[in-house]
Amino acid sequence: MTLFLAVVSAKGGVGKTTTTINLAHALAEFGRTVIAVDTDITAPNLSIHLGITKYPKTLHHVLHGEASIHDIIYKHQSGIQVIPGSVAYDHVTTAPINQMRNVIPNLKGKSEIVILDSAPGLGEEAQTTIALCDYAIVVVTPDLAAVSDARKTVKLIKQLNRKILGVVLNRAHAGDELSKTEVETFLEIPVLGTIPDDFHIRSAYKIKCPVVFAHPDAPSTVQYKKLAAKIIGEKYENIVPSKKQASMMEYIKQGLLG
Repeated sequence: MTLFLAVVSAKGGVGKTTTTINLAHALAEFGRTVIAVDTDITAPNLSIHLGITKYPKTLHHVLHGEASIHDIIYKHQSGIQVIPGSVAYDHVTTAPINQMRNVIPNLKGKSEIVILDSAPGLGEEAQTTIALCDYAIVVVTPDLAAVSDARKTVKLIKQLNRKILGVVLNRAHAGDELSKTEVETFLEIPVLGTIPDDFHIRSAYKIKCPVVFAHPDAPSTVQYKKLAAKIIGEKYENIVPSKKQASMMEYIKQGLLG
């Protein structure tokens, strides 16, 4: 059985793609097979976050009937599996978004969890992604504007008869405009995890890999792992697998960290 999990947000810039790649990596560390898919068709940037934008084939090629979705599952150097979108102007402006309803379900059986990195907002891309998922996670920052906008996203998910696992409260720090409790009260759904405003995330972005991989003991890494554990009902223990250290050394040797 494959679980389709949409990571959604009401607005851009709240950390939706960062949440996607780090949640994917954290779930993989719990032994789950995971594929992260960039379903933001007009502004795909999952591959940008991972530092690889010249994939030979992408989801856009599949939507145009030029490739099979089974042929565009790539393994990033950090270990996570990804289906990227194209950053080419011609691809993003002509992609038949509605074709996602036909191609994404073909990932059933390819992994235990498929994470759909949705476009922000309430448009066709977001609606299509949500319609394809079993559960949705809403990413917000702890400010009134972001949470107010997120109420619209929550309503859309419910209108599409999809289940909401909860909220990821991103870039949290002392003195935020809204507390965790206030966010839960405002959105009427639970906060699954709180990711701190951690400089390690920016450091990982500079080297184009998940913070969970680059900085195994960072405060944000711990919270992503706790989030992953909560989603799959596992007990979290802050243990860094020895194989991760080996993978990190390989990454350095290949010159991918600088």
